[in-house]
Amino acid sequence: MECPNQTTDPRVKRTRALLQNALRDLLRERAISDISVLDIAERATVNRATFYAHFDDKQAIMTSVLRDDLHQAFQAQFPECPDFNRANVLKVAIVVYKFLYSLRSNCPATAREITGPLSSAVQETVFDMMMYWSKHHPPVGIPDGYTVESLATVLSWSIFGGASQWAQSDRKTTAEKHASGLLDLIFREAA
Repeated sequence: MECPNQTTDPRVKRTRALLQNALRDLLRERAISDISVLDIAERATVNRATFYAHFDDKQAIMTSVLRDDLHQAFQAQFPECPDFNRANVLKVAIVVYKFLYSLRSNCPATAREITGPLSSAVQETVFDMMMYWSKHHPPVGIPDGYTVESLATVLSWSIFGGASQWAQSDRKTTAEKHASGLLDLIFREAA
């Protein structure tokens, strides 16, 4: 699967990677709210103007990092475009559960700040992937009056919500069991 909107210029990719890796390093040390654009630029050994040539603001780079990291996790799980079915949606959910748990474990202060546009970045990444799948392997059994977009929206927000709740809980159940239970609720009528 290709990641949409990726540039191929090696210099641009290298600089973006420097900036993103600088942010990843800083997030292990403190919350996103305590990190400035200047902090990121200095850690990446570039100037602020270079930062702004690649990202509009701190929110944009954080969104980019979340989307890229989650996309890489999906790429590892699905090297090829899979069928759009419950079994593969469950695999997606497990990736998101583990992704959010890892974020919470490695960057706890930032994980608490994953709201609004940042939570949308995770949900939108799941949505985009499902829409990409549907172009290659359209799902079957969508009830009349609904679209692939509505299915992808419900699934992506449900997966994000379930994963977020599980990552913040005491996790008395595994990610796999929790995600499967969530999908049982969603797919109950389809069965």
